Amino acid sequence: MAPSTTKDYFRFPYLTEGEWEEVLSNLSAAEDAASVRIMRVIECLFERPDHKLNAKAIGRTIGVAYQRLNVDIGMFGRHLHNLYGRPSRIPPLGESGELRPWNIVFDGEDLISGGQTPFYWRIKPEMESAIESLQLFRRNRSPAKHDISTVDEVKNAADTAEFEGWDRLAMLKARVNHGKFRSKVLKARKACQICGLKTKQLLIASHIKPWAKSDPSEKTDIDNALLLCPTHDALFDMGFISFADDGKILLSAELSEEDLRLMNIDKSFMLEIPDGMRKYITYHRENIFRGQL
Repeated sequence: MAPSTTKDYFRFPYLTEGEWEEVLSNLSAAEDAASVRIMRVIECLFERPDHKLNAKAIGRTIGVAYQRLNVDIGMFGRHLHNLYGRPSRIPPLGESGELRPWNIVFDGEDLISGGQTPFYWRIKPEMESAIESLQLFRRNRSPAKHDISTVDEVKNAADTAEFEGWDRLAMLKARVNHGKFRSKVLKARKACQICGLKTKQLLIASHIKPWAKSDPSEKTDIDNALLLCPTHDALFDMGFISFADDGKILLSAELSEEDLRLMNIDKSFMLEIPDGMRKYITYHRENIFRGQL
């Protein structure tokens, strides 16, 4: 196999360490889905010894489509440029003079490896210093939403075959950890807790209090999980539905009657809430739910 060599390196200092501390403090406190995804990307990169990985590998590790991550990072870079840009601060520009927004967030590398040229995002030194100063992350704590629960299953997964060394190991460890968590939730819940769907391949062990906001014990606590079908997982994850203390479903006013019908939502539905789950449901209702309380 041909050795990997660096083709190009996009090192571009833009924000200072102090500005990154401000940005990351605000970002880590945000509850919207895009902010949570961006924090997961940053954590995934930070946990690597060399602080770099390509978007496709990051997406597979954290269970988010890499195309979605490309959009998130680009929009985030534009947001930072709008907040911190000034005449004396020249932003990273492409060959045609257009703004290169991702490069405001990360540095980057083109690598030649085995005849392919993957592009790598890399944490900027200023961001790294801010993360260390804020003590944001613990090492080797990456999430993933995949139906893989043993090392043997992961080793045979086709979508990890193109990765080697640490890239592949990080993906394997993350998937095994989440797979074990999902298996415990499946055993305890057995079906979608809203609609009753029982096809295991379609069920998602969804954290009630988001993974990025949970401490290590909460990340693996099955009381911090609902077993949901893809539709109801998306509704819950984005805050369109939540639950009262007595288990009654709460609905965002953004959902129309037609939406409720199409997505099989019964307005009188009651969720059985064990005592250990109550604190997580309260967190979701107060921090993520998009409706009036």
